[in-house]
Amino acid sequence: MTAKKSAKTDATATAETVVANAQEQVEKAQKAAFKSYEDLASFNKDALDAVVQSGTIVAKGYEAIGKEMMSFTKSTLEANAAVTKALFGVKNLREAFDVQSEYTRDSFDKAMAESAKLTEMSFNVAKEAFEPIQTRVNTAVETVMTRAA
Repeated sequence: MTAKKSAKTDATATAETVVANAQEQVEKAQKAAFKSYEDLASFNKDALDAVVQSGTIVAKGYEAIGKEMMSFTKSTLEANAAVTKALFGVKNLREAFDVQSEYTRDSFDKAMAESAKLTEMSFNVAKEAFEPIQTRVNTAVETVMTRAA
């Protein structure tokens, strides 16, 4: 009977060891899963923050571009009014031709300068808006490379 008790005690001890080891493994796996979930949640939050920051930069940039376009439109309308007034005061066809030629040349030069300015502003907005996203991508690549190593 002692052998039976000893075998029963050994079996119980073995079963308790197996259960304890299984419980320990489950706890480790659970901690790893929650850690991974927390990392994923943090990564997604940071990515969303980068997108929001990028969107804010785009909105502010296009607001500035819109203001610039309105300013250009206002100055163009003022120049149109001045030319119209000047044309009403001409005394002959030659003066009208000269006023119109000067206005056309000035308008073209101003339009080209404004176009270059708006192009530069648009490029800068795009570059600045991409920076937060690029930073997030770089961070994600570094994280993946670190974990893979």
